[in-house]
Amino acid sequence: MNIYKKMKYKHKLRALALAFAVLMLAADARALNVQYFFLAEPGKVFPMLTPQMKKGLIQYHRGGATTTKVENALGGESSLVYSDSVFMRIRSSEAKTVEMRIFFPSKRDTVVAVIETYLLPTPDSKISFYDSQWRPLETKRFINLIDPEGFLVKGTPARVREQLADMLPFDIMKLEFKGNAHDVIVAEPSLKTFLTTEDYNRFKPYLNEKVFYTLNGKKFSLSKHYLK
Repeated sequence: MNIYKKMKYKHKLRALALAFAVLMLAADARALNVQYFFLAEPGKVFPMLTPQMKKGLIQYHRGGATTTKVENALGGESSLVYSDSVFMRIRSSEAKTVEMRIFFPSKRDTVVAVIETYLLPTPDSKISFYDSQWRPLETKRFINLIDPEGFLVKGTPARVREQLADMLPFDIMKLEFKGNAHDVIVAEPSLKTFLTTEDYNRFKPYLNEKVFYTLNGKKFSLSKHYLK
C-alpha cells in the first residue's frame, strides 16, 4: 500500500470514527432521562439550587424517601414533587413551581420543555424550550400559545373582547403538563384570581376555561376538539 492509499485509508477510518461518535452521542441523548437534564441545568431555571442541592433531591427521590426537600440558597425549601423518565415537577419555592418534560422531535434531537409558574399574587406561567445543552430554542417552533382574549368562545361580542383587553395589562395564564404521559399542556386563563368576582362572573359565559395542547412528537398543537 503506497503512501497516498495509506493516507486515504486513515482518512476514511477517521470519518467513520467521527460518524460513529456522533451516532453514539445522539443515542446517548435519547437514553438520558429528565433527571440528568435537571442535574445539568446551569442555573437559568433553578438559580436557588446548587448542583449539590439538586443531587440531594434526586438521591432522596431514588431512595424512596417520603419527603424530598432541601434548603435552597435563600434559606427556603425546595422539593421534588414527582419524577419519571421524561417528566418532573419541582416546587422550587413557596411562590414558584417548575415542570420539565423532555421529548424527541427527531432521532438526533432532545428538547427540554420547561414551564415555570409563579403562584403569587395570581398563577402566571411561562414556557421555554432548550436543547440538550440547555441552549434556548425559539418557543414558536414548539407551541403557539393563544393570548387571554383567545380563551373567549366564538361569537363573543366585540364589546366584551374590548372590555377584557382593557382589564388585562399583560398576558396571564396558568400552564401545566397533564395526561398519563404528561404529553398534554393545559392552559387556563388566570382571570378568576386576577379579576373581582363580579367581573369574572361577567366574562365567564364567554370563556373556554381550559385550552389543551397535545404533543404530536415534534411540537405541542392546539387540540380544537376541546374548544367550544
